[in-house]
Amino acid sequence: MATIRIINVSTKCKCLVFCLALMILSIGSCSPQPTFSVEFLQKGSPQHIRVMSFNVGWDSIFPDDDPQNNPWRQDSKGAEFIRIMKAVEPDIVCLQEINQVRDPQQVAGILDEALPLSDGKKWQAHSGQDNVIAARFDLLMKTDKLVHSGSDIDLGHAMALIDLPDAEYESDIYLICAHFKAQGGNVNVRARQEHADSIIEWIGDIKTSGGEIDLPLGTPIIVLGDLNVYDTDGGCEKGRIAEDTECLDCNCAFTVVAELSDINIEIGVRNGKYE
Repeated sequence: MATIRIINVSTKCKCLVFCLALMILSIGSCSPQPTFSVEFLQKGSPQHIRVMSFNVGWDSIFPDDDPQNNPWRQDSKGAEFIRIMKAVEPDIVCLQEINQVRDPQQVAGILDEALPLSDGKKWQAHSGQDNVIAARFDLLMKTDKLVHSGSDIDLGHAMALIDLPDAEYESDIYLICAHFKAQGGNVNVRARQEHADSIIEWIGDIKTSGGEIDLPLGTPIIVLGDLNVYDTDGGCEKGRIAEDTECLDCNCAFTVVAELSDINIEIGVRNGKYE
């Protein structure tokens, strides 16, 4: 069974900033400056795989004058995004609200700047609708699924097999990065349920021989993203994602599914917060 370590970055960053501010006020200009240990951001082991979901807010991580910025873009947070990436050091990221006309390698380029890899390697990226999967490792079996086509946004999910080094890991990881319909009301709740059903149908295909996709038994499957689960939707929606799904934190909107191997997986979630 894999070890799942949850890192709710948004909440703890607020506390960290407050605590550091108090320390700075207390210390003043004394020298030498102390070294701060941020334990909750440290990996349990270098072999642990850290997966992060982040709704960045429409194209906020790109320059203001980028012609491919989505018309809904409101914020310019490129520097903040790089700071967060350097602090969290994810191995795999699932981003939402990236304009789907972009080449996903634009996201990989930002991560190459923030977290350069050794031996001349580059981050790899794959997109599906406004979702982007990016990883330090090669991406295989890349595909996507359009679930809802709208006048302003297409909703669906990106999917890829993360090719982990065979010498270090017993299996690869299959990732499904999704962005569900937002807002309350029966129509939107039904749209989210249809989206969840689409993902579960795909997972059912994964776990049975034949069909469109097959993976080795025991391959970890991670479903994460901005699932837009509201506390006003009722418990039924949160519980209907799948019979064999363990919902770790519905408010943070991510789920881990299927038989997990001995890979240690750490998951962090942010939702448009740059504090």
